[in-house]
Amino acid sequence: MKSASKSHALLNNTSANEVFIQDLVNRAEAYAHLARAKATFRAYRQDWQHFTGWCEKQGMASLPTTATILALYLTDQACHLSVTTLQRRLSGITAVHRQTGHILDVHNPQLVNVLDGIRRAHGRPALSKRALTSDELRQAVENLPNSVQGIRDRALLLLGFAGALRRSELCNLDVAFGGTGKGWLKFTPEGIAICIRYSKENQEGVHIEEVAVPFGRCRITCPVEAIRVWIELSGISKGALFRVVLKSGRITEQRLSGDAVAQRVKAAAKRVGIDPTLVAGHSLRAGFVTAASLAGRSDHDIMRHTRHKTSEMVRRYIRPVDLFRCSPAKSIHI
Repeated sequence: MKSASKSHALLNNTSANEVFIQDLVNRAEAYAHLARAKATFRAYRQDWQHFTGWCEKQGMASLPTTATILALYLTDQACHLSVTTLQRRLSGITAVHRQTGHILDVHNPQLVNVLDGIRRAHGRPALSKRALTSDELRQAVENLPNSVQGIRDRALLLLGFAGALRRSELCNLDVAFGGTGKGWLKFTPEGIAICIRYSKENQEGVHIEEVAVPFGRCRITCPVEAIRVWIELSGISKGALFRVVLKSGRITEQRLSGDAVAQRVKAAAKRVGIDPTLVAGHSLRAGFVTAASLAGRSDHDIMRHTRHKTSEMVRRYIRPVDLFRCSPAKSIHI
Protein backbone atom coordinates (compact mmCIF):
# COMPACT_ATOMS: atom_id res chain seq x y z
CA MET A 1 0.00 0.00 0.00
CA LYS A 2 2.83 2.38 0.94
CA SER A 3 4.58 1.68 -2.40
CA ALA A 4 1.39 2.41 -4.31
CA SER A 5 0.86 5.65 -2.37
CA LYS A 6 4.42 6.78 -3.15
CA SER A 7 3.96 6.03 -6.85
CA HIS A 8 0.70 7.97 -6.88
CA ALA A 9 2.40 10.94 -5.16
CA LEU A 10 5.27 10.85 -7.66
CA LEU A 11 2.83 10.86 -10.56
CA ASN A 12 0.98 13.81 -9.07
CA ASN A 13 4.24 15.70 -8.54
CA THR A 14 5.38 14.93 -12.10
CA SER A 15 2.04 16.11 -13.47
CA ALA A 16 2.20 19.28 -11.39
CA ASN A 17 5.77 19.97 -12.57
CA GLU A 18 4.75 19.48 -16.21
CA VAL A 19 1.88 21.95 -15.79
CA PHE A 20 4.24 24.43 -14.09
CA ILE A 21 6.87 24.11 -16.83
CA GLN A 22 4.25 24.45 -19.58
CA ASP A 23 2.92 27.56 -17.89
CA LEU A 24 6.45 29.01 -17.83
CA VAL A 25 6.87 28.16 -21.53
CA ASN A 26 3.60 29.90 -22.40
CA ARG A 27 4.55 32.98 -20.39
CA ALA A 28 8.04 33.05 -21.92
CA GLU A 29 6.51 32.92 -25.42
CA ALA A 30 4.17 35.77 -24.48
CA TYR A 31 7.11 37.88 -23.28
CA ALA A 32 9.06 37.06 -26.45
CA HIS A 33 6.07 38.15 -28.53
CA LEU A 34 6.12 41.53 -26.77
CA ALA A 35 9.77 42.04 -27.73
CA ARG A 36 8.69 43.55 -31.04
CA ALA A 37 5.76 45.67 -32.11
CA LYS A 38 2.75 43.96 -33.70
CA ALA A 39 3.45 45.71 -36.99
CA THR A 40 6.98 44.30 -37.02
CA PHE A 41 5.75 40.76 -36.41
CA ARG A 42 3.16 41.18 -39.15
CA ALA A 43 5.77 42.44 -41.64
CA TYR A 44 8.20 39.64 -40.72
CA ARG A 45 5.48 37.01 -41.16
CA GLN A 46 4.62 38.34 -44.63
CA ASP A 47 8.30 38.50 -45.59
CA TRP A 48 8.90 34.95 -44.43
CA GLN A 49 5.87 33.64 -46.34
CA HIS A 50 7.11 35.31 -49.51
CA PHE A 51 10.62 33.88 -49.07
CA THR A 52 9.40 30.32 -48.39
CA GLY A 53 7.10 30.53 -51.42
CA TRP A 54 10.01 31.64 -53.60
CA CYS A 55 12.26 28.87 -52.26
CA GLU A 56 9.58 26.24 -52.86
CA LYS A 57 9.15 27.40 -56.45
CA GLN A 58 12.91 27.18 -57.02
CA GLY A 59 13.29 23.85 -55.24
CA MET A 60 15.55 25.33 -52.56
CA ALA A 61 15.59 25.01 -48.77
CA SER A 62 14.17 27.93 -46.79
CA LEU A 63 14.88 26.69 -43.25
CA PRO A 64 17.74 26.60 -42.77
CA THR A 65 18.77 28.58 -45.79
CA THR A 66 22.22 29.74 -46.88
CA ALA A 67 23.86 33.04 -47.74
CA THR A 68 24.03 31.91 -51.37
CA ILE A 69 20.29 31.24 -51.58
CA LEU A 70 19.61 34.57 -49.88
CA ALA A 71 21.84 36.38 -52.38
CA LEU A 72 19.93 34.78 -55.26
CA TYR A 73 16.60 35.70 -53.68
CA LEU A 74 17.57 39.33 -53.18
CA THR A 75 18.94 39.50 -56.73
CA ASP A 76 15.63 38.21 -58.11
CA GLN A 77 13.64 40.75 -56.10
CA ALA A 78 15.94 43.74 -56.64
CA CYS A 79 14.04 45.00 -59.70
CA HIS A 80 10.67 44.80 -57.95
CA LEU A 81 11.33 46.01 -54.40
CA SER A 82 13.06 48.98 -52.81
CA VAL A 83 16.36 48.55 -51.00
CA THR A 84 14.61 49.33 -47.72
CA THR A 85 12.08 46.54 -48.28
CA LEU A 86 14.84 44.09 -49.21
CA GLN A 87 16.70 44.92 -46.00
CA ARG A 88 13.54 44.40 -43.97
CA ARG A 89 12.97 41.03 -45.63
CA LEU A 90 16.50 40.03 -44.77
CA SER A 91 15.83 41.03 -41.15
CA GLY A 92 12.62 38.98 -41.10
CA ILE A 93 14.31 35.88 -42.52
CA THR A 94 17.16 36.27 -40.03
CA ALA A 95 14.70 36.63 -37.14
CA VAL A 96 12.91 33.38 -38.06
CA HIS A 97 16.23 31.52 -38.20
CA ARG A 98 17.27 32.90 -34.84
CA GLN A 99 13.96 31.94 -33.22
CA THR A 100 14.21 28.38 -34.55
CA GLY A 101 17.79 27.90 -33.38
CA HIS A 102 19.48 28.18 -36.79
CA ILE A 103 22.53 30.32 -37.51
CA LEU A 104 22.36 32.53 -40.60
CA ASP A 105 25.53 34.41 -41.54
CA VAL A 106 24.27 37.75 -42.85
CA HIS A 107 27.87 39.05 -42.87
CA ASN A 108 28.89 36.53 -45.51
CA PRO A 109 31.05 38.42 -48.08
CA GLN A 110 29.02 37.11 -51.01
CA LEU A 111 25.73 38.33 -49.50
CA VAL A 112 27.23 41.67 -48.40
CA ASN A 113 28.65 42.32 -51.89
CA VAL A 114 25.33 41.52 -53.57
CA LEU A 115 23.49 43.92 -51.23
CA ASP A 116 26.07 46.67 -51.83
CA GLY A 117 25.68 46.18 -55.57
CA ILE A 118 21.89 46.39 -55.33
CA ARG A 119 22.18 49.63 -53.36
CA ARG A 120 24.44 51.14 -56.02
CA ALA A 121 22.22 50.02 -58.89
CA HIS A 122 18.77 50.58 -57.43
CA GLY A 123 19.23 52.76 -54.34
CA ARG A 124 17.28 56.00 -54.31
CA PRO A 125 16.45 58.59 -51.69
CA ALA A 126 13.44 57.79 -49.56
CA LEU A 127 10.42 59.85 -50.59
CA SER A 128 9.34 61.71 -47.48
CA LYS A 129 5.72 62.69 -47.15
CA ARG A 130 5.11 66.41 -47.14
CA ALA A 131 4.46 68.26 -43.90
CA LEU A 132 1.15 69.98 -43.22
CA THR A 133 1.84 73.60 -42.32
CA SER A 134 0.04 75.27 -39.44
CA ASP A 135 -1.83 77.53 -41.90
CA GLU A 136 -2.98 74.56 -43.96
CA LEU A 137 -4.07 72.67 -40.86
CA ARG A 138 -5.96 75.70 -39.57
CA GLN A 139 -7.79 76.08 -42.87
CA ALA A 140 -8.62 72.35 -43.01
CA VAL A 141 -9.96 72.32 -39.45
CA GLU A 142 -12.07 75.42 -40.01
CA ASN A 143 -13.68 73.75 -43.04
CA LEU A 144 -14.62 70.56 -41.19
CA PRO A 145 -18.38 69.90 -40.90
CA ASN A 146 -19.97 70.17 -37.50
CA SER A 147 -20.86 66.47 -37.56
CA VAL A 148 -19.83 63.71 -35.15
CA GLN A 149 -17.03 62.65 -37.52
CA GLY A 150 -16.02 66.26 -38.13
CA ILE A 151 -15.75 66.97 -34.40
CA ARG A 152 -13.68 63.81 -33.90
CA ASP A 153 -11.40 64.68 -36.82
CA ARG A 154 -10.87 68.22 -35.52
CA ALA A 155 -9.71 66.84 -32.17
CA LEU A 156 -7.58 64.18 -33.86
CA LEU A 157 -5.79 66.56 -36.23
CA LEU A 158 -5.18 69.33 -33.71
CA LEU A 159 -3.92 67.02 -30.96
CA GLY A 160 -1.75 65.09 -33.43
CA PHE A 161 -0.15 68.32 -34.66
CA ALA A 162 0.23 70.11 -31.31
CA GLY A 163 1.55 66.96 -29.62
CA ALA A 164 3.79 66.00 -32.59
CA LEU A 165 2.39 62.51 -32.23
CA ARG A 166 2.91 59.50 -34.43
CA ARG A 167 -0.24 57.93 -35.83
CA SER A 168 0.32 54.84 -33.65
CA GLU A 169 0.46 57.08 -30.58
CA LEU A 170 -2.74 58.83 -31.59
CA CYS A 171 -4.76 55.67 -32.11
CA ASN A 172 -3.39 54.08 -28.91
CA LEU A 173 -4.42 56.97 -26.67
CA ASP A 174 -6.99 56.38 -23.93
CA VAL A 175 -9.13 59.17 -22.54
CA ALA A 176 -7.86 58.45 -19.02
CA PHE A 177 -5.42 56.26 -17.12
CA GLY A 178 -6.38 52.60 -16.70
CA GLY A 179 -7.33 51.62 -20.25
CA THR A 180 -5.79 49.12 -22.66
CA GLY A 181 -4.01 51.76 -24.73
CA LYS A 182 -0.38 52.82 -24.54
CA GLY A 183 -1.06 56.35 -23.34
CA TRP A 184 -3.68 58.60 -21.78
CA LEU A 185 -4.65 62.24 -21.25
CA LYS A 186 -4.27 64.31 -18.11
CA PHE A 187 -6.07 67.66 -18.00
CA THR A 188 -4.30 70.52 -16.20
CA PRO A 189 -5.01 74.26 -15.75
CA GLU A 190 -2.47 74.94 -18.54
CA GLY A 191 -3.91 72.45 -21.04
CA ILE A 192 -3.37 68.72 -21.59
CA ALA A 193 -0.46 66.50 -20.59
CA ILE A 194 -0.27 63.50 -22.92
CA CYS A 195 1.17 60.57 -20.96
CA ILE A 196 2.82 58.01 -23.24
CA ARG A 197 3.83 54.68 -21.75
CA TYR A 198 5.16 53.00 -24.91
CA SER A 199 6.65 54.66 -27.98
CA LYS A 200 9.27 54.13 -30.67
CA GLU A 201 12.00 55.47 -28.38
CA ASN A 202 10.57 53.80 -25.27
CA GLN A 203 9.49 50.35 -26.46
CA GLU A 204 9.97 48.67 -23.08
CA GLY A 205 7.85 51.18 -21.20
CA VAL A 206 10.52 51.79 -18.57
CA HIS A 207 9.24 55.32 -17.99
CA ILE A 208 6.28 57.53 -18.87
CA GLU A 209 6.90 60.32 -21.37
CA GLU A 210 4.78 63.44 -20.98
CA VAL A 211 4.02 65.88 -23.79
CA ALA A 212 2.54 69.28 -22.92
CA VAL A 213 -0.23 70.61 -25.18
CA PRO A 214 -1.24 74.14 -24.08
CA PHE A 215 -4.43 76.00 -24.91
CA GLY A 216 -4.46 77.52 -28.40
CA ARG A 217 -4.93 81.18 -29.26
CA CYS A 218 -8.14 80.65 -31.22
CA ARG A 219 -11.08 78.63 -29.89
CA ILE A 220 -11.82 76.79 -33.15
CA THR A 221 -8.20 75.63 -33.55
CA CYS A 222 -7.42 75.05 -29.87
CA PRO A 223 -6.43 71.37 -29.40
CA VAL A 224 -7.49 71.37 -25.74
CA GLU A 225 -10.94 72.76 -26.53
CA ALA A 226 -11.31 70.35 -29.45
CA ILE A 227 -10.60 67.37 -27.17
CA ARG A 228 -13.02 68.65 -24.53
CA VAL A 229 -15.80 69.02 -27.11
CA TRP A 230 -15.14 65.54 -28.51
CA ILE A 231 -15.17 63.90 -25.09
CA GLU A 232 -18.37 65.73 -24.11
CA LEU A 233 -20.10 64.79 -27.37
CA SER A 234 -18.97 61.15 -27.35
CA GLY A 235 -19.54 60.60 -23.65
CA ILE A 236 -16.30 58.61 -23.49
CA SER A 237 -15.07 58.32 -19.91
CA LYS A 238 -12.68 55.39 -20.31
CA GLY A 239 -11.00 53.37 -23.03
CA ALA A 240 -10.00 54.52 -26.51
CA LEU A 241 -10.07 58.27 -27.11
CA PHE A 242 -10.41 58.14 -30.90
CA ARG A 243 -12.94 55.61 -32.20
CA VAL A 244 -14.57 54.56 -35.43
CA VAL A 245 -17.66 56.62 -36.28
CA LEU A 246 -20.26 55.03 -38.56
CA LYS A 247 -21.95 56.92 -41.40
CA SER A 248 -25.04 57.18 -39.21
CA GLY A 249 -22.96 59.13 -36.68
CA ARG A 250 -22.92 56.34 -34.12
CA ILE A 251 -19.68 56.11 -32.15
CA THR A 252 -18.46 52.53 -31.84
CA GLU A 253 -16.23 50.87 -29.26
CA GLN A 254 -13.61 50.14 -31.95
CA ARG A 255 -10.32 52.00 -31.61
CA LEU A 256 -9.30 54.02 -34.66
CA SER A 257 -6.48 52.32 -36.60
CA GLY A 258 -3.22 53.83 -37.83
CA ASP A 259 -4.43 53.58 -41.44
CA ALA A 260 -7.62 55.42 -40.49
CA VAL A 261 -5.54 58.22 -38.95
CA ALA A 262 -3.60 58.53 -42.22
CA GLN A 263 -6.87 58.68 -44.16
CA ARG A 264 -8.14 61.54 -41.98
CA VAL A 265 -4.93 63.49 -42.66
CA LYS A 266 -5.28 62.85 -46.41
CA ALA A 267 -8.90 64.03 -46.29
CA ALA A 268 -7.79 67.19 -44.49
CA ALA A 269 -5.12 67.86 -47.13
CA LYS A 270 -7.60 67.35 -49.96
CA ARG A 271 -9.95 69.83 -48.29
CA VAL A 272 -7.38 72.61 -48.76
CA GLY A 273 -6.34 71.64 -52.27
CA ILE A 274 -3.30 69.49 -51.47
CA ASP A 275 -2.75 66.24 -53.35
CA PRO A 276 -3.61 63.59 -50.69
CA THR A 277 -0.98 61.21 -52.05
CA LEU A 278 1.70 63.64 -50.86
CA VAL A 279 0.77 63.41 -47.18
CA ALA A 280 0.37 60.70 -44.55
CA GLY A 281 -0.23 60.32 -40.82
CA HIS A 282 3.33 61.48 -40.17
CA SER A 283 2.62 64.81 -41.88
CA LEU A 284 1.20 66.15 -38.60
CA ARG A 285 4.40 65.37 -36.68
CA ALA A 286 6.58 66.67 -39.51
CA GLY A 287 4.40 69.79 -39.71
CA PHE A 288 4.89 70.58 -36.03
CA VAL A 289 8.68 70.19 -36.23
CA THR A 290 8.82 72.36 -39.34
CA ALA A 291 6.59 75.05 -37.81
CA ALA A 292 8.52 75.07 -34.52
CA SER A 293 11.83 75.38 -36.37
CA LEU A 294 10.56 78.25 -38.54
CA ALA A 295 9.33 79.94 -35.36
CA GLY A 296 12.91 79.93 -34.07
CA ARG A 297 12.63 77.22 -31.42
CA SER A 298 15.87 75.40 -30.64
CA ASP A 299 16.55 71.79 -31.51
CA HIS A 300 16.67 71.05 -27.79
CA ASP A 301 13.14 72.39 -27.21
CA ILE A 302 11.78 70.52 -30.23
CA MET A 303 13.50 67.28 -29.21
CA ARG A 304 12.05 67.50 -25.72
CA HIS A 305 8.57 67.78 -27.25
CA THR A 306 8.96 65.15 -29.99
CA ARG A 307 11.06 62.86 -27.74
CA HIS A 308 13.78 62.42 -30.35
CA LYS A 309 17.18 61.37 -29.05
CA THR A 310 19.36 63.25 -31.52
CA SER A 311 19.11 66.63 -33.28
CA GLU A 312 19.99 64.86 -36.53
CA MET A 313 16.67 63.04 -36.42
CA VAL A 314 14.82 66.31 -35.77
CA ARG A 315 16.47 68.01 -38.75
CA ARG A 316 15.21 65.24 -41.03
CA TYR A 317 11.70 66.35 -40.16
CA ILE A 318 12.27 70.00 -40.96
CA ARG A 319 10.72 70.26 -44.39
CA PRO A 320 10.16 73.94 -45.21
CA VAL A 321 7.26 74.36 -47.59
CA ASP A 322 8.73 77.63 -48.84
CA LEU A 323 12.33 76.77 -49.73
CA PHE A 324 13.25 80.41 -50.35
CA ARG A 325 11.99 81.51 -46.93
CA CYS A 326 14.83 79.56 -45.27
CA SER A 327 17.57 80.22 -47.79
CA PRO A 328 20.67 81.95 -46.31
CA ALA A 329 21.19 83.50 -49.75
CA LYS A 330 18.49 86.02 -48.84
CA SER A 331 20.91 87.74 -46.47
CA ILE A 332 23.63 88.02 -49.12
CA HIS A 333 23.34 91.07 -51.37
CA ILE A 334 24.72 90.47 -54.84
